[in-house]
Amino acid sequence: MKIPASLSLRFVLSIWIWATSAFGADLRALVTEANVATEMTFLSGRTYADPFNEVSLDVLFTGPNGQERRVPAFWAGNNVWKVRYASPVTGMHRFRSVCSERQDQGLHGVSGTVEIKNYTGSNPLLLHGPLRVDESHRYLQHLDQTPFLWLGDTWWMGLCHRLQWPEEFKTLAADRKGKGFNVIQIVAGLYPDMPPFDPRGANENGFPWETNYARIRPQYFDAADQRLGYLVEQGLMPCVVGAWGYFMPWMGVERMKAHWRYLIARYSAWPVVWCAAGEANLPWYLASGFPYDDRKQLSDWTEILRFIRATDPFHRPLTIHPTAIKRYTARHATDDAELLAGKQAIGQADAHHEELSGLAFAVGAAGDAFTVALGVDAPPAEVCVPVGRHGVAAEASELTDLVPRVPGVLGGFEALALLGLGLFDSGSLCLGRHDGILWMWICGKNKNPTRG
Repeated sequence: MKIPASLSLRFVLSIWIWATSAFGADLRALVTEANVATEMTFLSGRTYADPFNEVSLDVLFTGPNGQERRVPAFWAGNNVWKVRYASPVTGMHRFRSVCSERQDQGLHGVSGTVEIKNYTGSNPLLLHGPLRVDESHRYLQHLDQTPFLWLGDTWWMGLCHRLQWPEEFKTLAADRKGKGFNVIQIVAGLYPDMPPFDPRGANENGFPWETNYARIRPQYFDAADQRLGYLVEQGLMPCVVGAWGYFMPWMGVERMKAHWRYLIARYSAWPVVWCAAGEANLPWYLASGFPYDDRKQLSDWTEILRFIRATDPFHRPLTIHPTAIKRYTARHATDDAELLAGKQAIGQADAHHEELSGLAFAVGAAGDAFTVALGVDAPPAEVCVPVGRHGVAAEASELTDLVPRVPGVLGGFEALALLGLGLFDSGSLCLGRHDGILWMWICGKNKNPTRG
């Protein structure tokens, strides 16, 4: 095929340079900046009845330091596939596409280069480089060792109609950014609190999957791109939750792997954190015997954790969200806690094992008490130091005042909001240190335990 005489560049975000090109046997050199994703478009030379399920496309990138990354491409609809790539390493990067359909000259054997220059912007997510766990396994930091304190807000259904794009989404993002948040925890289409294909789970382009999970619907994720890209533009890191745990029996491991491969292909070049599943050990709400600790479901999610580790070329931090049954930590929500300790991308240095399991989601209800915590295990009572206006346990009215100033950690804002709405008789904002770990949590007595 004839190579276009010029390469089309477009700016999707003010901080983001994307390169889009038609292709031939070779691609002209693309240019981007360190940590800024570049996007390439591939057009198949053949027609496929079911391209999502029939065709697998990867692109092998080799950096100037010799490090090779196998980056999955995603089907973008019709005969179009795309791949996204980013690196903190400046210099010339070479690439070559590898397709399951070796005879398709539009998808297989396409090669070219990406030149990565120094980053010139001011977005902290791009300026400081990929997020990782420091060598002590206790803290998060960027590639350049800039500390990162996780201040996360939960927008589980932020990619569907519940939060209208663009007005409501941008308004909420501005509010959270102004209050100091830097992480938005958001579910990628397979939501809690609703059955499959509930109309509430659609966005303006419909559902993420076709009925019976026959194939992915790229249109849904085109709309998701706008939202997630806007968060990154605002310096808010998406924590992408792949699905709610109870979708596993409905979809099965292989379909869930296809779902996660698509998410990795679409978003792993962006500054994100992965959460394999929400409430991974909780079955569907109408299941016989609900609620209970579903270990079979967890076994399947452990396989997904293993798949994410093997597939993500950028080694983004990975965790999993448990429910409040038995021990409320990420380690309890998998059969293999070692999967929460993986090789993190650290740029030009050799990758090494680092642990993310210390950032277990710990948000839940037990009896008539509600606790939000950041730490490795349940917060020890002896190190709980209640902090209120007068150094004692704060009343709900005082916690209402704290909402704008203490944005919460790993979902903590939800508890603060609940306390502020008067769902609790009293509560305390607690700080403490135990075994070298800084804790921050909210404890409150619930007026209505069924709403906990």
